[in-house]
Amino acid sequence: MPEAIAPRQGMVTSPHYLASEAGLGVLKDGGNAVEACVAVAAALAVVYPHMTSIGGDGFWLVHEPDGTVYSVNACGAAGRNVSIDLYEAEGYANIPWRGPLAAITVAGTVSGWEKALATSGSTLPLARILRDAIQYAEDGIPITKGGAAIAAAKDAELSPVFGYSEIFRPNDTPLKEGDKLKQVALAETLRKLAENGLSDFYTGALADELIADLKDAGSSLTKEDFLSHRAEKLAPLKARVREADLYNTAPPTQGFTSLLILSLFDRLEPKIAESFEHVHTLIEATK
Repeated sequence: MPEAIAPRQGMVTSPHYLASEAGLGVLKDGGNAVEACVAVAAALAVVYPHMTSIGGDGFWLVHEPDGTVYSVNACGAAGRNVSIDLYEAEGYANIPWRGPLAAITVAGTVSGWEKALATSGSTLPLARILRDAIQYAEDGIPITKGGAAIAAAKDAELSPVFGYSEIFRPNDTPLKEGDKLKQVALAETLRKLAENGLSDFYTGALADELIADLKDAGSSLTKEDFLSHRAEKLAPLKARVREADLYNTAPPTQGFTSLLILSLFDRLEPKIAESFEHVHTLIEATK
């Protein structure tokens, strides 16, 4: 019989145990749920790089103890120099999947951390919140069997990407199970954020370094693009389904679509649950 786990003080879950431990440590040190989430997100950027990083976007749903729910949209906009003419001049009919011209939006993740922390009454120092992520990046972590399989499968696709090989194929071969993944530059970036504040990513000396690297890689993003970026605290989308209030984030996410699908599910009353008719109707509702 399935067991229900009901922690009295807090619980952390993530795709990697090291990230979960980072979040749990923050809770044990008196941090709140948002502070723990930032610790987890920063750690995942180190230990789970095939799925997440500080170079992407972030979307938050936060449920306060008083029942208030809000979202944080930390999605970066396309750079001001990005245009159809830019791609046509380079001989592209579509935005490329990889390479410098694929990196056309400002990375919003770190601004989402800053906004969520600011609105949640954060009191822990950034140095504590980011401590474990910095340590994982600096000391290195062992490559898992799954990580090695992904490194091998994506090697040909990612090897030409600027800066990839020196980290993920240091000996001119993909990292193997048991190898140590060290990300010294990422550790230094996280340390600078801890020391100078998360806004350093967009307005400070760290931003200047990032933009210089992007320029060397061939990206069209500029300092002005970084300076104009802001994460937003927004009201979430909401749908009433049966006896539950469901929340999700607004566009550009697919939150609206998911709530619409679940609302359609709610209107279905199959004669036999999980019958062919029921399952087929559910599938049709997602189209």
